[in-house]
Amino acid sequence: MRPEITGTARNVGPTMAGPAKVAIVYRIVPHYRVAFYKGLSAFLARRGVELTLFGGQPLPEEAFEDCGRHIDCHVFAPNRYVHKQIYYQPLFNRLKDFDLVVVEQANSALLNYPLFLRRMLGVGPRLAFWGHGDDLQQQAPARLRRAMKRFLSCRVDHWFAYTDSVKSIVRNMGFPETRITVVQNAIDVSATLSLAEELTPAGRTAIRERFGLPDAPTAVFCARLMEGKGLPFLIDACERARARIPNLHLLVIGQGPLGPWLDRQAKEKPWIRPLGARYGREKAEILSTADVFLLPSFVGLSILDAFAAGLPVLTADFRNHSPEVDYLQDRVNGLFVTGRPDPDTYGAAITDVLTDDSLRRQLRDGALQTARHRTVDAMVSNFGSGILQALDATGRFSQRAAEPAGSTWPVP
Repeated sequence: MRPEITGTARNVGPTMAGPAKVAIVYRIVPHYRVAFYKGLSAFLARRGVELTLFGGQPLPEEAFEDCGRHIDCHVFAPNRYVHKQIYYQPLFNRLKDFDLVVVEQANSALLNYPLFLRRMLGVGPRLAFWGHGDDLQQQAPARLRRAMKRFLSCRVDHWFAYTDSVKSIVRNMGFPETRITVVQNAIDVSATLSLAEELTPAGRTAIRERFGLPDAPTAVFCARLMEGKGLPFLIDACERARARIPNLHLLVIGQGPLGPWLDRQAKEKPWIRPLGARYGREKAEILSTADVFLLPSFVGLSILDAFAAGLPVLTADFRNHSPEVDYLQDRVNGLFVTGRPDPDTYGAAITDVLTDDSLRRQLRDGALQTARHRTVDAMVSNFGSGILQALDATGRFSQRAAEPAGSTWPVP
């Protein structure tokens, strides 16, 4: 049974003799965050800080598994949805006894507003934002929504920025650079990386045979099947690439609202292979059989899955990418197809990578190098260091206060 937010739940408020207490409040806890939260909790515990993670249930149509139960420090906080993504978590009184509360930088998180009001009145815990800095997925963000996000972004005590580009956004708003921690957002891709570094040609062939995959030039898409990911664009581009590579196949890993549409496409085009959601070793093995990773739109954390498998990533200039697009270096670990997104141009890029062995090897080496650098352990160390810096400012926590801001401590 998961602990619920009730009047009889245990008191997590600090005592003068007890550890410093930190809360992270997020709407949901997806599977790809489990390794991070476990690592962060252990990192902080060894430094005298107690972490509590609050998260609630996803919307039914999101097809996400609530994974908070896999994390010891997690407390279930039910989401009361007002309209789709707008939601409230009944945590206002519960959070008053924490030293630091980290919340999602989201206008849709209604709990944030009373927390900010309490903080502006000079009471309650210090507040920190964790987010993108701006509405990166919006071609033209609503003016009022964007203004609200910027107003609140400059009134927190600390900032946890996903990547370096987010740090630049927040700094340009006028927030002090010394109170911004770049966490270098990551997921656990260690199993995929190990497989890619050890796999032999014979092993790759065996995996193809086991999954019934073709021995042919192969592209792969691995992400949520949702509007905005550019799946129709991607299939059009692959059809153009097949003009020069007739036996090109496309593997699609993932599930989501566009799943039925994709199944219909696959019936008409047997070179498309929908494989559903895959995780862990199974996902790593399927990725290892491919030659290139296609993600034209909405680049996010799945870019690290690709790099760990040694796959070059090809994206396009849809101007809707998440901060993790920072990790793509054109012609180092992938290709960024610039200019107005066009299936012909993107299809030509697919062809270039698949027909140029030297380029593909160069991009593979760059992809693996990036994956070795962008790890969950590094993210834990970065985030944990930022929490300790923010706590030092409260006067409640002085451990390692002499270390320079932004330093990265050894990962346990």
